[in-house]
Amino acid sequence: MNNQRTLYIGKTVKRLRDGQKMNQEDLAFLSGLSREYISKIENDVHDPTLGKLVFIADALNMLTSDLVKAAEEDSQKL
Repeated sequence: MNNQRTLYIGKTVKRLRDGQKMNQEDLAFLSGLSREYISKIENDVHDPTLGKLVFIADALNMLTSDLVKAAEEDSQKL
């Protein structure tokens, strides 16, 4: 039996970013990451490291643990 769960962090980052009326450039500037990197995360091309998740969560004005929890909840809906 395969109990692996996939965490689609990119879809959650996009949803939260859109909810705050930010574009990718805004999130990139606030997080200190490039817009290209944000795009790759949102399109599930790259899985961000924990350190980068901290920067993204901070830019979204939330705790990293809350960002991960939101991603887990979103992934269960897929």
